[in-house]
Amino acid sequence: MTLTETLMKDAKALGLIQGAVSNAIFPRISHEETSKGAWSILQQEYHGDKQVRSVKLQGLRREFEYTRMRDDESLSVYLKKLFDLINQMRSYGEELSRERIVQKLLISLPSA
Repeated sequence: MTLTETLMKDAKALGLIQGAVSNAIFPRISHEETSKGAWSILQQEYHGDKQVRSVKLQGLRREFEYTRMRDDESLSVYLKKLFDLINQMRSYGEELSRERIVQKLLISLPSA
C-alpha cells in the first residue's frame, strides 16, 4: 500500500469516528489529525481502568439524581440535557430502564 493510500484510509477512518460521536464528545477529538489519535482519546476517556469508570459513573449518577428542569428552561433544552446525561451513563455501562427514565422526567419537571 502506498503512503497516499494509507493516508486516505486513515482520513476516512477519522471521518467515520468523528461522524459517529455525539456533539458533546466531538470537541474532544476535533483537533486530532489521525484516526489512531482520536481513537486513543476515546479509549482513554471511556475505557479507562475499572476504578476510573466507576468514579465517573458515580458522578453521573449524582448529576442524574439532582438534575431538575429550571423554570426559565424550555422542555426541549431540558430533554436534550437529560438524555445527553443518560447516554453518558449508558456509555459507562449503566442500565436505566424506561420506567426509571420516565419517572425521573416526571418528577424533575417544575410544578405548573
